[in-house]
Amino acid sequence: MFDYSYHMKRLITDISRRSRTFGHIDGRRILVAVSWARNNKKHGLQAKLVPLKFSGGRRTIQTGGNWYCMMPKVLYNGREILYVVYFCLPRFVRLSFDEKLKIIFHELYHISPSFNGDIRRFPGKFYQHTRSEREYDRIVESFSRRYLKSRHSRKLTRFLRLGYDDLRERYGEVDGMRLRLPEPILFKRERKRRRG
Repeated sequence: MFDYSYHMKRLITDISRRSRTFGHIDGRRILVAVSWARNNKKHGLQAKLVPLKFSGGRRTIQTGGNWYCMMPKVLYNGREILYVVYFCLPRFVRLSFDEKLKIIFHELYHISPSFNGDIRRFPGKFYQHTRSEREYDRIVESFSRRYLKSRHSRKLTRFLRLGYDDLRERYGEVDGMRLRLPEPILFKRERKRRRG
């Protein structure tokens, strides 16, 4: 069996070690999971980053009145996990090498420079990708090209050059960590009455 999560985690850890831009990422506090596409269409979700905290790294936010929303703590190997990166199989694996690498760097660049469980936020209402997602992609593409110049990258990205059918032919099954997303907990906090 080819463990896609394991190989992707090794690559992400190496990127964080070799690139100053991604040096804040601690691979031990990220889980790499796979989800399965419901159809064989090329277009659709290929990957996504799931932050496990709210804005500013807060675990709890007030949603209105006395209502609050809290993200449950996710532990893995004794460490709190701050992010989950999902790759959609087989759709992601069927992309070209360059497309896969661009998506990996796209998702990693979403991680807050504070590495606090929140996403990187840009000024204004287009806080996820700036005004232009194309510009965002151009930025992350430059990081991926720079990473590929490292001699270590060749070995760790080799699996990205293989398509889904190639991996199955070589290794049999292609799978990875399956993880159900933790759901925020909604609760009500009663206000204390003032004594008159």
